[in-house]
Amino acid sequence: MNPLLDEYTSFIAWFKINHPSLYAKYARNIDIPFQYGGGVTVNNGWKISQREYERLYDVAHSYYHR
Repeated sequence: MNPLLDEYTSFIAWFKINHPSLYAKYARNIDIPFQYGGGVTVNNGWKISQREYERLYDVAHSYYHR
């Protein structure tokens, strides 16, 4: 198994359950980790605002600090 893909899959499952409305709108703005232990990243490639970016970043941060 690929540990980076496992990390991404685990986050996406948590994101979908805990933030379904955000998941529906922004799931494509979550990227697979670049390195082991690095965690998922948020991208703004789908033209999201700075406020939306920060909100997604906070959600990702809360996943790793739960």
